[in-house]
Amino acid sequence: MINKIYIDPEFYKEFKVDSFEEGWLPSVNKINIFIGPNNSGKSRFLRRLFREEKLKYKLSTFDLDKLNETLQTTKNNFNQILIDNNVESIDPVSEIVLKLQNVKFIPDNTYFYEENLQAMRSLAQGIQFKSYKNLNNRGGGSIENVKFQIKKEATNTNDILFKEFGINDNYGFKHDKIYIPILRSLRTISSPSENENVDLFTRKIVEEYFNNEPKWDNMLFTGLSMYKDIDITSRSGLKERKRLDAFYEFLSKNF
Repeated sequence: MINKIYIDPEFYKEFKVDSFEEGWLPSVNKINIFIGPNNSGKSRFLRRLFREEKLKYKLSTFDLDKLNETLQTTKNNFNQILIDNNVESIDPVSEIVLKLQNVKFIPDNTYFYEENLQAMRSLAQGIQFKSYKNLNNRGGGSIENVKFQIKKEATNTNDILFKEFGINDNYGFKHDKIYIPILRSLRTISSPSENENVDLFTRKIVEEYFNNEPKWDNMLFTGLSMYKDIDITSRSGLKERKRLDAFYEFLSKNF
């Protein structure tokens, strides 16, 4: 479950925020309550957050700090291998290690660890050294021994990434977003067609708040068609009725 949402500095330009942890909307839970005077920007803030194409966050079920500690330990071990073998630098190993970066947040719907994973795999597979520089021109460990130690360390780290964190080529997270608006019936709502299946509230909200872009239609939920949808589903086939049972179970556990 998401427990912190990263707020991009560009986001702050639209709002005056002085009480959040720097860069983060903290303490996110299953149900969150925003309190403030009328017209203070509560709904606008949530709509702006909803429109984020690449939501960035931390999860309560994924230890990002521990992942970064693992990465830092690996970098330290690589550097220690060079020191123990009296090596100042080995290209491209030194260059690859420098590029290994801690992860500040998880971007939604993205293979967020892809670059680090590719780097570690290239080291684990054994790469051809371009150059090899000893410290103070003194002799050091054999080049083959250094290659072996680097390959062993990278392989060990890849095993940890998979066994402890489940990270592989297709690793990432995706969260579906649904916006449930407050239905203010004082708004002027006129039927755009004779089609009774058109959700007029959805169309009006998309028109007023989401630049009238149809892509948001299926991400808004007004509830106007819920009774009809449940009625149809309850009289459908076994597969559809099981989906309805799962929906009831979800409601009982979360609300």
